[in-house]
Amino acid sequence: MMYTNPQLDNLKLNIEKLKSFGFNLLDDTQYQYHKSILNNSFIINIMVNTQGKISTSIIDTATHEDYTLHLFPEATGQFVGQIRAQYQNLLQQIIETCFDKDIFKSEFAKLITQYIHNKYQDQLEFLWQKFPQNAIYRRKDTHKWYAALLVIHSEKIGLIGNSQIEILNLKMQKDILKTKINHQTYFPGYHMNKDHWVTIYLDGTLPIEEIYARIDESYALAS
Repeated sequence: MMYTNPQLDNLKLNIEKLKSFGFNLLDDTQYQYHKSILNNSFIINIMVNTQGKISTSIIDTATHEDYTLHLFPEATGQFVGQIRAQYQNLLQQIIETCFDKDIFKSEFAKLITQYIHNKYQDQLEFLWQKFPQNAIYRRKDTHKWYAALLVIHSEKIGLIGNSQIEILNLKMQKDILKTKINHQTYFPGYHMNKDHWVTIYLDGTLPIEEIYARIDESYALAS
């Protein structure tokens, strides 16, 4: 069966992590993993294709037939409960281990994350369970934030409409900040100290090289 879960929508398969977990390449597009459970009475088969789609099956080793009772919530009892728990735990472990967060979809957001990773070797930190689409970058030496990538509704920064947009919060010198705010590409810092933080709307209008320069300035200010 194909395994579907809404949480996979914001995750991206990491092939190297998949291999490290123990998956083997089955063909050009699929990886496979097996695990025996209940004293080898059943085998859980997990297939993951290169697009991150998961399919599963459980085989009864005595009959070599598919076991499916664990898929029906109305099926109860200790035996099926044990199989269901081990199946769900394995799937969750694979998702947590072999997939990376993929919240930010715009080209500029991806360029920014790659730039910061390459230059500063920093990773996004998702700090808030209540706001899973908000993440920050912080310096390793001072532990101070220097950037935040957020998904918000456009009206939150004064734009017309209520569509979801991606923004970047950065530190900026106060005297420069005042000259940059234009409520088109540069906005007062969203949910930050507006004397020291600026928000950049990642709609592709501002040249990416300018954004890189602003990131470097923000990093220096977080020293």
